[in-house]
Amino acid sequence: LDLWCFFFQAEDGIRDRLVTGVQTCALPIYYSSLSAEKMHASGKRISWPMILFKAFFGFVRAYILRKGFLDGWPGLVVSVSTAISVYYKYLKLKELEMSDIKNQSQ
Repeated sequence: LDLWCFFFQAEDGIRDRLVTGVQTCALPIYYSSLSAEKMHASGKRISWPMILFKAFFGFVRAYILRKGFLDGWPGLVVSVSTAISVYYKYLKLKELEMSDIKNQSQ
């Protein structure tokens, strides 16, 4: 069972399409790939400890600095989702960085 679902107006004209939690979780993964590719193209690099720090700070920024704790459970879910999204983005950047190093050595 999915924990949540959303209804929205689809681009193909189908009204009230149901989007499950699994599909919703796929979007941050897709957008993190786009962000990582853009950062990689601009020459940005990142270390392993910085990946963890940025993910942790993403949670802190969403939950504490933007006062997500005032929203209760939904605020916690959004903050954790933010941290996961940031983690994936920088992890994919590191993966692109490592694939460049591997390709240069060959």
